Amino acid sequence: MTKEESRLASIESKTSQLISQTGVVFSFLSLFVPFIIEDILELSLYLKIPFVIILILSYVFYILAIHNSLSNYNIKKYPYCDNAPTTIIKNQKKKEREFIQIEIKDTLYCLNTNIGLTNVKASNLLRGYHFFKFGIITTTILVVFLCSSFLFMKSNKTIRQGGSVKVENISEVNSLHFDLDINTDKKNDTISGGKIP
Repeated sequence: MTKEESRLASIESKTSQLISQTGVVFSFLSLFVPFIIEDILELSLYLKIPFVIILILSYVFYILAIHNSLSNYNIKKYPYCDNAPTTIIKNQKKKEREFIQIEIKDTLYCLNTNIGLTNVKASNLLRGYHFFKFGIITTTILVVFLCSSFLFMKSNKTIRQGGSVKVENISEVNSLHFDLDINTDKKNDTISGGKIP
């Protein structure tokens, strides 16, 4: 394996890692939002706006990271070349020295083309990495922002111990109580089939 082929394999491996890591973080962020949405609705408008802006920025950065990384998998966009067999067939009757010069020229052309395409893939990977990094930073800012706002937010929720319970639809409760009384009056032993004294 040549140096350029190993470089390409490394770029493709890192691209797939970046896509999978971004997908996992994106999923966690999407899972995280529904659980805190009720608490966020209690925040003032001045706190909701920065939250929404930071959340949208996080999603945009993750989407851009995936988009830049996925562009490396567009095969039509990166037509790598190799020494063409038609060059050999077309030039087989030439003298050996001329033939070798043509092969060297063909090899250099392919090498330069492939290096250029690999550089474009590396640039896409770097852009994806930078967007992923910005997404992580905005997600961290979002978490710090939420934790600090929840810390200073007054809670309206109180837990009471003891006290009464308000019952709605009392008729359903009375019928349930009546059914329970009927079932306890039978006093049948269902295992042995006998009566309980």
